[in-house]
Amino acid sequence: MAEAIPGSYFDRFSIGETCQHTARHTLTEAGNLLFSALTHNAEPLHLDAVHGGSSQYRSRVANSTLVLCMACGVHTFELSRRISSSGLSCSDVRFVRPVFIGDTIRAESEAVDLRDDGADGAVVEFECRVYNQRNELVLKFRTLRSVSGLLSHADGGD
Repeated sequence: MAEAIPGSYFDRFSIGETCQHTARHTLTEAGNLLFSALTHNAEPLHLDAVHGGSSQYRSRVANSTLVLCMACGVHTFELSRRISSSGLSCSDVRFVRPVFIGDTIRAESEAVDLRDDGADGAVVEFECRVYNQRNELVLKFRTLRSVSGLLSHADGGD
C-alpha cells in the first residue's frame, strides 16, 4: 500500500496497487432509517424488525444504497488525498452479501487499469471492495477517475 501523496500523478500508479482506506463506519439504526426516509425507500426489510426477523436473513438488512454511498464517499475522499481527479463513472456494482445494523464496514481500492486519454490527461480505473468486521466481502464496484492534465508534469517539466 502506498502512502498518500497529495497531487500524485497518474504514472505513479501501477496496476494492482491497492489503497486500504482508513475510514470505517458502523451502520446505525438511525442512519439506516434516515437514509431510507430521505431516499423514499420504504422496503420493509430495511425498516420493519418483525418483517426482517421473518426473512431469510433473520434480521433487518441495512439499505444497500446507503452502503454503496458510504463506500463511494470514502473512496473519493481518500483518493483525492492521493491524486487530483474527478469521477467519471461507477459501474459493475455487486452486492455480495447483506450488511446488517451494527456491522462496521471498511473499503479498499485497487488500480485495475491506467489509460492515457490523450492531451486532456489520463483515466485510472479502480475496483473498490467493501468488507464487514468479519472481513467478508459485502460489496464491490468499479470507478473511473479522470486525472486531467497531469501526465506531462510527472517528471517536473512541461
